[in-house]
Amino acid sequence: MSDFDLEPIEGDGLISIHARERRKRIREVFANSFSRILAEKGLTQKELSKLVGIPEYEMSRYALGKSTPKHTKVQAIATALDIDPDALVPGYVSKGKDTGMRVNMRELDSGNLWIEFAGAFDRETANEMIAVMSKNKIDKAPGR
Repeated sequence: MSDFDLEPIEGDGLISIHARERRKRIREVFANSFSRILAEKGLTQKELSKLVGIPEYEMSRYALGKSTPKHTKVQAIATALDIDPDALVPGYVSKGKDTGMRVNMRELDSGNLWIEFAGAFDRETANEMIAVMSKNKIDKAPGR
């Protein structure tokens, strides 16, 4: 389980980390990993920002831990660096393609995550997943 997964709570199912603390942890982990990986790759923030299409000021804010990159930006940066997104922030970007599942995660204004996924599961596993997700659902679908 990564720092950004849901955490088990005895007898109460699952809860998410408070949104503000979660974003702070993402910023810290990303900033540390990002600086190290850029040095290893011999790239500057300016060079990377051109490769990714993210403005230099925005890239700098991520590198300094002053701004939380959305998971789509982490994915874009990881792709440009030819690394797994987990190298930047473990567990923040879905690895659906590696598991045979299609997964889409989007952060809501509330700080919670909207998660959509598709994959083949046996009936028992699917029913367990539905039960957990139904019990812990905290927001309506965006735009509904």
